Amino acid sequence: MSRFIQNGSAEQLNNRDSYGVFATLFRDKYYHAQLGELTDSQLQHTLSLFGAPWDEAASLMTVARSDNPKFIADTEHLIPAHNECAYTETPPRLLALYCVDNSATDGAFYTVDAADFVDQLGQQYLPSLRGARFSCKMSDDAHAIGTTLIRQTDIGEQLVFTSVAAMTGKSAYQLVNAIDEYSGTVVDHLTEVVNDPKHRRRHLWRKGDLIVIDNLRLMHGREAFSGGCRELRHVRLA
Repeated sequence: MSRFIQNGSAEQLNNRDSYGVFATLFRDKYYHAQLGELTDSQLQHTLSLFGAPWDEAASLMTVARSDNPKFIADTEHLIPAHNECAYTETPPRLLALYCVDNSATDGAFYTVDAADFVDQLGQQYLPSLRGARFSCKMSDDAHAIGTTLIRQTDIGEQLVFTSVAAMTGKSAYQLVNAIDEYSGTVVDHLTEVVNDPKHRRRHLWRKGDLIVIDNLRLMHGREAFSGGCRELRHVRLA
């Protein structure tokens, strides 16, 4: 059963002048509503209430299984927990996912809140989380950024991290500047803790579901699925 409780409605969209832009928006760091069937243009209009596209060149993307996958999202495999575009200098503020169609009975979408596991990381790792410098990129030909794992963002100090490897299986992180003996193992340790299933808040997709998450507060991922088909629209918002 889904642990996501619907906290929005089409009525709120249509009466935003009375409600503000969702009276209940992000009370649990996400927005979830069952909006029924939307065209792509209707979806884009709806999401314009949340913000502008993070990347105009890729403002509306499709996530579906492919026979020739380029990304892990194009497969049926587990997608590990990650912040969207954590490998960039300024990741999207919000991530929106809309279910166009779904006949799969497994493969739940999930979120992970760092507040739920930070105590399990161990005090010995905190200096490296804040101070060790890494080069981060998703492929050999991609632009690399220099980053720490905990960043100072507009909403304060946040863990911004991806445990999603490239299709080659290679980690996105290469240690550049260690500050103590834990710096060399902090990425592996963090990956293990982040991906413990007990931290997941799960949601089984239904056609017409819209979920918008606060990308700087929540990581997200997908459990593996074995049958059926699923098509999602994927939108990054600034």
